[in-house]
Amino acid sequence: MFKKTNKLSQEAILYWCYFIEKYDKRIDNLVAGGVKKKTATSMIYQEIKQLLPEITDVNLCQKILRARKLFKLFNTLELKKINQVSYSADANSNLDYQQIQNVIDYVNSVISSI
Repeated sequence: MFKKTNKLSQEAILYWCYFIEKYDKRIDNLVAGGVKKKTATSMIYQEIKQLLPEITDVNLCQKILRARKLFKLFNTLELKKINQVSYSADANSNLDYQQIQNVIDYVNSVISSI
């Protein structure tokens, strides 16, 4: 049971990392096409809200912030390390940016000492 739950948590983290990558690329594509960044962000929010009509702006913003935190942590440490994680996506995304940086620094120091 624990292995299955752990696997689902790892898949959720990977999902959110891929989501924020696609989200940022979509905004970059719109900006490259001449749309201002704030307008591009609003356009993407509207696209997401059409797919998820029950989601509020505040909730969507929180989900994007959590996805961004997960991406910062695991993109820096390499996405393949997600399979070593035993905490949920929510637990990892509740870290603040300083805590994320501390984890990154610690892992990098351990790796460099090997």
